[in-house]
Amino acid sequence: MATLWIAGLGPAGMGQMTLETLRLLRDCDTVILRTAIHPAAAEIGGEGIGYISCDSFYETGADFQQVYERIVDFVLEKAAGAGRVCYCVPGHPLVAEETVRLLLERGPAVGIEPRVLPGMSFLDPAFLLLGLDPARDGLMILDGPAFAAEAVERATAWSLPRLFTQVYSNLVAGELKLALLDELAPETEVVILYHVGEAGKEGKYRRPLAELDHFRHFDHLTSVFVPAGGAPGIEPNIGAAAAPKRANMYK
Repeated sequence: MATLWIAGLGPAGMGQMTLETLRLLRDCDTVILRTAIHPAAAEIGGEGIGYISCDSFYETGADFQQVYERIVDFVLEKAAGAGRVCYCVPGHPLVAEETVRLLLERGPAVGIEPRVLPGMSFLDPAFLLLGLDPARDGLMILDGPAFAAEAVERATAWSLPRLFTQVYSNLVAGELKLALLDELAPETEVVILYHVGEAGKEGKYRRPLAELDHFRHFDHLTSVFVPAGGAPGIEPNIGAAAAPKRANMYK
């Protein structure tokens, strides 16, 4: 079988990428990034590592599922050719990565063996930023857009804190807010996590749920945390210098 290497770029720059992944990228004939809109992409290029970006698929796909399917088709086609191919995604390959799930599912059926290298996910710096120990406090990790779009009845017991990933736009944030308002009071405090792990950009912003979508800088590296029971979370002792000014982030 042909081999497809799958690696994670970490949550931010190359400093959070594993040495194993960096060696692999330098050794591969073809490097494919799911997206070049990631802090490590420019640094990889600066190291002389050429890559192909899949960003164009996002511009032509009708929805995210179609985009993911097209990316997977493209990656499998490249992996079936000659040379060593590595497909890279932000964070950890097995954390909130639908294309990786599809590659693991479809690869063997077409004669391609996926091999996953572990990487640092955005969860690691998020735990630090929140002062959260998931083994002690518990945690549910949910896809923000999927949760907002769910039509099925959801449990109303909030015994665990919840972290919503991929809250990448004000539209998604607004839909998530409306979904959460079915279960939580408008004054419930939520925490917006912005570019966790990225020096100079990382920030944590507390807002009432009713004002969640007032944040002005939602992007692909933004998540939303809701403490257990909707109660205010603990305030860890972190440096304020890394956080952007609150006044610049809200309308």
